[in-house]
Order: sequence, then structure tokens, then C-alpha cells
Amino acid sequence: MRIIDDTIEAGTIDDHNLVTIESSFTKTSWTHIAVVFESGSLTLYVDGDEVASNPDVGYDTVSNHGDEGAIGRAGGSHSQDIWDTTGNYFEGHIDATSIYSKALSPERIERLANEY
Repeated sequence: MRIIDDTIEAGTIDDHNLVTIESSFTKTSWTHIAVVFESGSLTLYVDGDEVASNPDVGYDTVSNHGDEGAIGRAGGSHSQDIWDTTGNYFEGHIDATSIYSKALSPERIERLANEY
């Protein structure tokens, strides 16, 4: 996930096949952002509301991309051009970061967004 200009973008990659979704984004205050990948579907939430989705990214699991994960930086050894390896560091604050072993429901994401 990254914010560039007035756009928030989230992506998933498997075996060098990068799929992204995006939405306009101009907030300058604290914002809850969530991305869910489940059974081949990628969904982006901002403050508990779904703002973008791709119901069929072309693969059901992410198992063979070879890159390490990154929070606050886009890039990695196998990334395609929009997720290059030259840095792309987030200029701001990231707080309360969580990674879950299973997909969260839209209702759970809304509850989390309202907790902060």
C-alpha cells in the first residue's frame, strides 16, 4: 500500500504478477486504512468504508513472490516499476499496524476504524 499525490494504492503480487487498486485520497489527519486479500479478491478500506476493490486478481493465494513485506516503503527485489526499489518512503506517521493471518470481515474493519 502507498500514498502518492492524491491517491492511495494497494497491491498484491504473486509470481511477478502485480495487481493494484486505488482510490482518491486527500486526508491530512489520522486515517484508518485496511487492505484485505481473500480468495482472489483485493479490497481497500478507508475509515471503515470500502473505497476500491478487484474481485478477481487472477490468483487465489500469494505464495511465490519472493519479496519481503514492507510497511512505509514500496519496493522489493521483484517489484514492477510502480513499486520500485529506490525507496518510496512514506512521509508521515504510521501507528497501530496489524497484520492478520485471516481476512477480516467488513464489519470488523468498520469496528476497528471506529476504535481509534
